[in-house]
Amino acid sequence: MILQIYRERVLPGREADFAAIEQDTAKLAATLGCPNPYFAAESLGEPKVVWWFNVYESPLAQRKVAESYMKNAKLMNLLQRNSAHKAEFTSDQSDTFAHHRPVLSNGHSWTPGHGRFLRVTETKDKTKAVGAVFETDDGRRLVVAAFDTREEAARGADANTQVLAIRPAWSFPAKEWVAADPEFWAQKS
Repeated sequence: MILQIYRERVLPGREADFAAIEQDTAKLAATLGCPNPYFAAESLGEPKVVWWFNVYESPLAQRKVAESYMKNAKLMNLLQRNSAHKAEFTSDQSDTFAHHRPVLSNGHSWTPGHGRFLRVTETKDKTKAVGAVFETDDGRRLVVAAFDTREEAARGADANTQVLAIRPAWSFPAKEWVAADPEFWAQKS
């Protein structure tokens, strides 16, 4: 499995503007035929950083999704328009791809789209980690664990850890994610 994480920082005082744009993007993505489920998660600490998670089963699946986006002119126009609108109040964008390394994982497994809060630890430590381990080409590891409460997610967090709240209203969830927690994914704000 390949995990793509796109991150962007939201400037202080502009959180409501950001939320409005992302709610619009998620609604229209569903209407315009978004080719791949994704979800957004927001850092609970400062600075405010929003993380976007996309999951692909293989490099071929990743290429097919990219091609589907490129063929959908209406969706691409929406994404470009909304990116331009939020450019004045976002910064520090990054895009990371990492491969799942089950042999390095210990304890908590993670199914994308499950859980209401995430704990993500970034490390270069080569020991087994509690959570699902994803490794980038440069050797960085992202250890992801999902939780139902903020308190559970915060337990064990350190300086290399981000505690994130998943934001359903900014997401295009897979049907199986919705089926697993329909009340949560029905949230619109």
